[in-house]
Amino acid sequence: GVMRAMRAAGAAGGEGVAVVKKKKPKPPPRPKTPPRPKTDAEKFAALMEAEEWEKAAHFAATSPSQELRTRETVVAFQAAKATDGGKPPVLRYFGALLALKGGLTHDEGVALATPMVAQGQLPLLQRWIGEGRLRPSEQLADVLCDAERGGPAAALPMYREAGVDEKATLCLVETGDLEALREESRKEDPASKPDWLALLGRLCAARGARRARPLLDALYALPPPPTPPDDPTDALEVASYNIELAHAPPPMPPLEAIVGTLLDHGGLPLATELATNSLELGSGEISGGLQTRLLAAHLAEDRAAGEKLLDADTFPEADPQATAQTCEELGLYARAIRLHPSADEVGRLICESAVDVSTAVEAIGRMGPPQGLAAVGRLVDTDTPEAAAKAVAAAIALHGTLGHSELASLFRPKEAGDNRERALLDYLRARVAAAGDDAALTFEYLGACCAAGQVDELERVTRDRSIAYDAVQACTLLREAGGAAGKDPRPLINVCDRHNLFGELATALLARRQLRHLMLYVRSVNRAASAPVCAALLEAGCEAARVAEVVSPLHAPSAPAVLGSMLDAECQADVVASLLEPLDGTHLAQDDSLAASLIEAAAGRNKLPLLKPWLDARKAEGLPPGAPNSEAIEGAIKQIKKWW
Repeated sequence: GVMRAMRAAGAAGGEGVAVVKKKKPKPPPRPKTPPRPKTDAEKFAALMEAEEWEKAAHFAATSPSQELRTRETVVAFQAAKATDGGKPPVLRYFGALLALKGGLTHDEGVALATPMVAQGQLPLLQRWIGEGRLRPSEQLADVLCDAERGGPAAALPMYREAGVDEKATLCLVETGDLEALREESRKEDPASKPDWLALLGRLCAARGARRARPLLDALYALPPPPTPPDDPTDALEVASYNIELAHAPPPMPPLEAIVGTLLDHGGLPLATELATNSLELGSGEISGGLQTRLLAAHLAEDRAAGEKLLDADTFPEADPQATAQTCEELGLYARAIRLHPSADEVGRLICESAVDVSTAVEAIGRMGPPQGLAAVGRLVDTDTPEAAAKAVAAAIALHGTLGHSELASLFRPKEAGDNRERALLDYLRARVAAAGDDAALTFEYLGACCAAGQVDELERVTRDRSIAYDAVQACTLLREAGGAAGKDPRPLINVCDRHNLFGELATALLARRQLRHLMLYVRSVNRAASAPVCAALLEAGCEAARVAEVVSPLHAPSAPAVLGSMLDAECQADVVASLLEPLDGTHLAQDDSLAASLIEAAAGRNKLPLLKPWLDARKAEGLPPGAPNSEAIEGAIKQIKKWW
């Protein structure tokens, strides 16, 4: 109560008694927990992380608990890489293990043997095994057996010690120890003999065909079988032969069977070596079927090498059809085409898009005409741009052999715009380019262009003076053409202009109602054609005024003929006047006979008065006195006045 009163007085601001707080005593310090000692695994991990390989290897090999001598440790060292370029960490570890008196564990021995066998250090491994540093086992023998030289012999005692008879027998087979194999066979049955071919198959299946060479060398070295007695009735010779035969080793299997077994197990190089050696010797032991298999295997494994064998005819009795089928399956179409004996099959293959034009043409060229035409027809029927290009190329190159008319009939289009139509045009275009003097061929091409509506090509061909064609035939064709060819007058103008068929041109364009094109032709291209054009138009019934429009302005040299035609058609005086009006004094000065010719044309038809407006105009221009045209004009004016 007193303490509370004192605190209240102090809070009220009065003078009170000071209160002294007592400090609590500090608790005594806790004792520190000693650090937990690191385990061997943690120490090893720290050394590996620090890349202290030598210390890590020594520590793992000599750790007191030996808990680090495990497969995981070996794997850790195998995965580690020396950054300083020194000895690999795994070899440091195995070196530390080999320094121990107890030798390596089973797993360590197998792990050490694997890289050493790969590096060809089998003798060193065999020494360590003899010193007891590595423990023999079936797994270690498997590793040793992989060594190319001496591996099976080193593994054989281990397999026998482990009781693995199958692998021990394979070691004998791989080393080619035929006598030991015979002894093994006699253990089960004194009369039995080893089956060399079966043993070869077992070895190839287990070890690979490449490990079969020592066995094959031993088989080739076998002595020939005993010779049968000359006299089968001689009991002594027969008995001697039977005894010798019983003790003789089994003969070498047929070479065909050996090569086939090697092929079955991927031993193509060794099988090819044996087969080619036999073929070079001409022994006849390799059948055509086996040669076909060998060739197919080479093509499948290495196309370039297989094609070299084909070029060299290494396997002469290989079935060409089967080989062609193999080439086709591998995409070697050009090779398949050359090999196929059947023209029908070749025709099928050349339609493949992967076959180029030159290969297709070459293939068709090797056929006779009937088969070649059938092949071209097959290409055309494929109805693709690629196939059509091959067909055209073959037709261009081989038309002399296959026949032009036969080829052209193959290309006849079934409907407008299909691939056949384009192929026919391409074929005929190339033929015309090569033989421009063949008028019949050109006419055929013009007909194809008309049917296809190829107006620009029609214009080009008819304009090209190096290309020959029958003008009348071409003109008739173009006049009767329909579609685009019938609407464009350029090809027809080219033909008629080149061959002076002006009347045909005039009537054709009149029928087409294309007189404007005719007018442009007469004015800009060939003004000399105005006279025959005028005559043809008038004869066809065209109005004189329209004709005058076509041939105007009048070509002075053609004026008399044009005037004559117009007068023959009984044209009106105003038409004649407008037609002659452009022929002024300039033209008369250039041609002394122009006026006389015009007057003669009119007077001869008793229509001289129709020239009076023109004559008066020329007189008004002031003709030079004494000039021929002046005299003719003066005379005509007087004659008109006299008649008037």
